[in-house]
Amino acid sequence: NLEKSELGWQWERPRTGLVLGARLDQPLEDTLPMSADDELVWDQDMDGQPGVTLNVTGLVEGDIYTLIRYVDTLSGDVNDSGWTGHTQDETEQVIVGASQEVLKLNVTPVAVDDPSLNTALAYPIAADGNCEDVLTRLAQ
Repeated sequence: NLEKSELGWQWERPRTGLVLGARLDQPLEDTLPMSADDELVWDQDMDGQPGVTLNVTGLVEGDIYTLIRYVDTLSGDVNDSGWTGHTQDETEQVIVGASQEVLKLNVTPVAVDDPSLNTALAYPIAADGNCEDVLTRLAQ
């Protein structure tokens, strides 16, 4: 959406998202299943484990079987150099299993709603533009 206000032109990409590892009727609203046994859980990556598998390396290594909902809203201002703004993140994750017990801890990620850390940028490029054009534009 693009709107003109007393502050100038503002843009917004309304709240959108996707769910990995579960089939929900209302992906943005329905509660994520809490158990691997829930009929809504889907082995989306087809590896024989519930949800999607994330491989963990480091101090503890193994696999986490998880459901993830990525949801965000982008908004900002239109100025001479492009469209600048920030994202409001509402990502959720539920761990429904793991290859090691210690990896089953459901740690809720905390979104930091700080526009200076969650930037969104949109720049016009030619219809036949390529990655090099984008990198050149970002370097300006």
